[in-house]
Amino acid sequence: MKQSKKYQEILDKYPSEISKEQLYKICHVSKRTASYLLESGLIPCQCSGKKSRKYKIDTNEVVKFMNKREECPDVFNAPPGWYKEIQDKESTDLPQKIKAKMQSHFKEAMSRYPDLLTVNDIGEMTGYSSAAVSRWCLSNTLRHFVIHKKYLIPKPYLLEYVTGIQFYTMWYKSKKYLTQWGKVKIQK
Repeated sequence: MKQSKKYQEILDKYPSEISKEQLYKICHVSKRTASYLLESGLIPCQCSGKKSRKYKIDTNEVVKFMNKREECPDVFNAPPGWYKEIQDKESTDLPQKIKAKMQSHFKEAMSRYPDLLTVNDIGEMTGYSSAAVSRWCLSNTLRHFVIHKKYLIPKPYLLEYVTGIQFYTMWYKSKKYLTQWGKVKIQK
């Protein structure tokens, strides 16, 4: 298997099997995120069931994961509620004033579209690419239906997503989003 030169240093530096501690240092993630990646199967591993040194992880699998994470990082995000601080209801909801403004804007924008939206419809509406919208569906952050191998999103599902904290705090913002919402800030 051909590995990129970028990660060859990892393969040279670490043994063929590594521990969870080495994993989170290599991937530059938290211990909790490393646990999520291993327990969800995103990084294949052997679990011994012990309390310490529980996982044996193939270094080649870690390099494969890092390559995939570069291509589409949103797929590897932990689900809401995985981290302790996200379980607090106040931290997962937008202030009512901002939420109301965003709801009225998106309801108006959605009025021109059918009740079941396609990935392309949402891309036009939000300014994000259809690939980004597909990743939201694939990672189950945007609720959807799959019919004939196509993602179909009901308007209420989209409205719930775009008025949520995850969409609002998204790292990359589309130009269309920034021109309409870039000046709105969360104030507690």
